[in-house]
Amino acid sequence: MNIESDLENLKLPYFEINQLKVIKRIGSGAFADVYQAELTNSNLKNLTCVALKVFRPFEESETPREAILKEVKMIASHRKVGADDMVIQIYGFTKMKGYITIN
Repeated sequence: MNIESDLENLKLPYFEINQLKVIKRIGSGAFADVYQAELTNSNLKNLTCVALKVFRPFEESETPREAILKEVKMIASHRKVGADDMVIQIYGFTKMKGYITIN
């Protein structure tokens, strides 16, 4: 099983890469860079500004894959928490030229 299948199994919406316009880089870590981006043409009408986490390409080794999935599952488990609770929410994912991104 690959990471794309794992993300689809979490029932996360998929966004086309052309729906995201990167504004600026706001951080980076061991496996990913984080950007401020604008989301356009989506069903999320009140949402335009998002954090876009771009995971760096990696071999299909278990360590990065498991780390990414652990983080996504942890955040996704809080998706139903209200915006006032200041919990990061995952709205979906996209793919671009060998990269996987979480929005």
